[in-house]
Amino acid sequence: LLCYRVTTLNQTAERRNLQEEETMKQAGKVIIIGAGHVGSHAAYALASQGLAGEIVLIDIDREKAAAQALDIGDAAAYLPYPVKIKAGDYTDAGDGDVMVIAVGTNPDKAKGETRMDTLAAIIRDVAEEIRQSGFHGILVSISNPADVIAHYLQYLLSWPVGKIISTGTALDSARLRRATAEAAGVSIEDAEGYALGEH
Repeated sequence: LLCYRVTTLNQTAERRNLQEEETMKQAGKVIIIGAGHVGSHAAYALASQGLAGEIVLIDIDREKAAAQALDIGDAAAYLPYPVKIKAGDYTDAGDGDVMVIAVGTNPDKAKGETRMDTLAAIIRDVAEEIRQSGFHGILVSISNPADVIAHYLQYLLSWPVGKIISTGTALDSARLRRATAEAAGVSIEDAEGYALGEH
């Protein structure tokens, strides 16, 4: 009886593993470049909503990427969707479906630097890594200024229109709605607004 029970449990576990593998494969593979606050929050949002079956975090600080991957991997035990998450490098990007650009930097304002002054060189390096990786999926820019970064990536990579998109003014619109709701003393669900222009 005990042997039968163990065999049945093993068969059930194997079936569940196969189902999870299929679910993750269908959900797709997302590569996130930049494992800071924005990139790690994007990874958790994708995992918690079942929008990715596999997530790879790539960061110049590999230890940080590994730590973020471990934290989200631990949280996945309590999430309703199966997900594999790990720290990796651009060699993991070739078979990716979506790549999220979430790199960031802190400009030296005392020297009059802007975010683009410091991001331009990073984006050039990222674009070259993308080109060499063989990645041909959809590229999503969430590094602000998102539209400018998306346009610069389009210029550097010369990809077809529609393959590189950005979050535009979604963050600005969310901030506008929050500020409006706070000023009016109402729920954010009752505050409507859209920020048009550039971050």
